[in-house]
Amino acid sequence: LVRSLNALLLVMLPVAAGILLLAGPMVRVAFQRGAFDERAVELTVFALVFYALGLPAMALREIAVRAFYSLQDTWTPMRIGIATVALNVVLCLLLVRPLAHGGLALATSLSLTAGYAALLWALRRKVGSIGGRELLVSGSKMLFATLVMSAAVAALLRYLPRLGLQGLAGQALPLFAGAGLGAAVYFALIWALRVTEFEWVLERVRRRLPRKHREKM
Repeated sequence: LVRSLNALLLVMLPVAAGILLLAGPMVRVAFQRGAFDERAVELTVFALVFYALGLPAMALREIAVRAFYSLQDTWTPMRIGIATVALNVVLCLLLVRPLAHGGLALATSLSLTAGYAALLWALRRKVGSIGGRELLVSGSKMLFATLVMSAAVAALLRYLPRLGLQGLAGQALPLFAGAGLGAAVYFALIWALRVTEFEWVLERVRRRLPRKHREKM
């Protein structure tokens, strides 16, 4: 369970941070044409940023739910799921007025995060220790790498406008350059910090490759 949670967090943390930083370029490259103008981009980015905040919890929640299923317990995740939906409704009502559609996205992210925390708490009560220290140690390393990556990408995004590129090139360069730099910085730090799940994920990737590609790796 701990290895699966950490392996998923290894990917989802930088993905969420990347969406937060590159939401504008992503939406412009994917959608900005025809009737989808700059105003539509702004509205979409506003919601996407709030949704990105809940992305790690949304992914990790599925692993926690399956842990209960493996224990033949479907009642606990169902109760927590109902409570999560109820919390989502309440938060939507509270946040939609000050944040409009962004409030709906933020309500979803907050309720999913609360639901994931409740699942871990309930699981710990049911089976005892679930490796919280290991989760905290690896998670702290991943968070540090994500913060450094975010700083590097933010610095790049501040520099790129000086190049004066226009049109599709000006829209695509921040997206692909930011994603490339972010991935390089993040995984270099993860390797340097010796996050054990990184090797585990690489090994699983190797197993899925054809033999001739496995031998090269």
